Amino acid sequence: MSRRRRLVRLAAWTLASVAIGLLAGWYLGAASPTKLDFKTEKGITIGSTVAALRAAYGTDLNVARGEQGPGYNITLSKGIILGQLDDLEDTGKVKNIQAGNFCGE
Repeated sequence: MSRRRRLVRLAAWTLASVAIGLLAGWYLGAASPTKLDFKTEKGITIGSTVAALRAAYGTDLNVARGEQGPGYNITLSKGIILGQLDDLEDTGKVKNIQAGNFCGE
């Protein structure tokens, strides 16, 4: 494991951190057997609807079909939050959430 970067996997979410202890980014994926109370600052989590995304983030939210299917991104003053959806309609649900500097596994 590199001294500059470390991945920590806890159930269904992954945190990437640098050696000095700063959070570089996070990713919340498929549900785990144990409920994890991990949400955005406005309460969005896995299973939240597109309608809930729209209500929480308004004009900061963009919902569109991308290379990996339906998805969303939220542009905030301090960065972006993005992820995949199961559908673009208001009844569609959040499949995953990603924020910060995360490059996947």
